Amino acid sequence: MKLSSFTWILALALVGLAACTGFPDGPAISFRSLDELIATTWSVKDAVRANTDISAQYADDYQTFRDGGDYRYFDAERTISLPPFTQDTTIAIEGVGEWRFVNGKSQVELLYSFEYEDPYNPDVTYREEVNQLWTVARLTTGELWLEDDSTVLKLEYYTQ
Repeated sequence: MKLSSFTWILALALVGLAACTGFPDGPAISFRSLDELIATTWSVKDAVRANTDISAQYADDYQTFRDGGDYRYFDAERTISLPPFTQDTTIAIEGVGEWRFVNGKSQVELLYSFEYEDPYNPDVTYREEVNQLWTVARLTTGELWLEDDSTVLKLEYYTQ
C-alpha cells in the first residue's frame, strides 16, 4: 500500500507537534518524551541567585530523576544549625522522595525529605521535608535548566 505525500507530511507534522517542548530556552522539538529526557542523574553546571554566582554551593551535589517519579538529591556540603542554634556544622545529606511534572509539564515539583543525626548527640535524629516548584527553562538529553523566583540552576548530565 502506497501512502500519498500528503499523508507523510501530515504524519510528520503530527509527530512534530506532539514532540514540541514549549520551554523558553528550548529545544523547540524533541523526539523523546519529557519523562525520558529528565530521567537521569544531573549535576549543577552553573547556579545564579539574584545575579550572583552561587555555583560553588552546589559543587559535588547531584539530583536523580527516575521513571515512575522516584527522586534523590545528594547535597555534599549542607550547612545545618543545631540547637541551641549557636553552632553551625557542615554535613553530607541524601534526600529521597518523588518528582512530577505540573502545569502542563512546564514545571517540575520536587517532594523529598532527608534525615541526619546530630553530630554531637547520636541519640538525636532530625528530619527535614522539602517541597520545591521549579520552572523548566530547558530540557535536552544533556541539559536541564531550572528556575524559581530568584535562582537559576543549569544542570548537566552527571558523569563520574
